[in-house]
Amino acid sequence: MRNMDGFSIVELMIVVVLAAIILGLGAPSFADFQRNNRLSGAANDLLGIIQTARGEAIKRQTFVSVCASSSPGSIAPACDTNSFLGYIAFNDLDGDCVRDDGEIILRVGTKLDSPAGNPLNVVSNGSCVSFAATGFVQDLPDFPMATQTLFCDNRGTRVDGASTVPDGPTLLYARGVGVSLTGRARVTRDRTEINGWAPRVACP
Repeated sequence: MRNMDGFSIVELMIVVVLAAIILGLGAPSFADFQRNNRLSGAANDLLGIIQTARGEAIKRQTFVSVCASSSPGSIAPACDTNSFLGYIAFNDLDGDCVRDDGEIILRVGTKLDSPAGNPLNVVSNGSCVSFAATGFVQDLPDFPMATQTLFCDNRGTRVDGASTVPDGPTLLYARGVGVSLTGRARVTRDRTEINGWAPRVACP
């Protein structure tokens, strides 16, 4: 009679224990990966719509603005003073950072989700950024431009230890979108730069 090969109970238990340990180590990393992707996606979406607005302002030789909107997906989305959980880019004919009837929507930013367990907080130094035909940011004394916008979750401005570069910039979990007066926009995670935006622009 031939012996049947297989695993003993002890061997199976060892495999189960090892699998549990590996999953226990990997789960937090995967959760951070998901949260990081969410922050990067939100910041890159705003960056993309800002770059589109600047390009359209130069091409059309007119004012183009990006404003915060709580109803970006509606038939007639309007600007409001929310904090870029939703936004629209439009042909701002009178350059006042307010979308009026007849001003064409050029691009819409999907309204961002904000689950109760890990809300996405967006803080900015303005609710609109407007570009002149030169591509430069408009100067509206009574309407502060949104040149610094910060996206953060419940980790706030903690340092991302996995992404800290030796002898280089210290990187945060939070993502910032900065717009220079010449209209150049970029995403940043640099701790020194983002901390320099405080106290007006800081994670809650």
